[in-house]
Amino acid sequence: MGNWRKFLRLSCLEKGLFLLSLWLLPASALLLRLAGWNRSLVVLRNLSPRPGLGADDGGGLLNLPVQRIVWIVEAAAIHGPYRANCLQRSLVLWWLLRFEGIEVE
Repeated sequence: MGNWRKFLRLSCLEKGLFLLSLWLLPASALLLRLAGWNRSLVVLRNLSPRPGLGADDGGGLLNLPVQRIVWIVEAAAIHGPYRANCLQRSLVLWWLLRFEGIEVE
């Protein structure tokens, strides 16, 4: 019950990011399995804006602190139905931060 209460206390934006992460984590696993690491990066780079874009207006689409985005992806990986491994979590986090316009290596 405690996890459900934590979810209800999230903002609408955080809930949306959590639900998106629940979908992206198994999708990243499938992409890695079908395309491999290098092709997966190419696909995800093409599906996100280049880092630095959107920085003029004060942030990306989420306007959340990086640590909060990390926390939400980790929560989705731990408490969601799909138990993502470290590589899958990192790939989703990398893509979301790129989408925010943050340079990530």
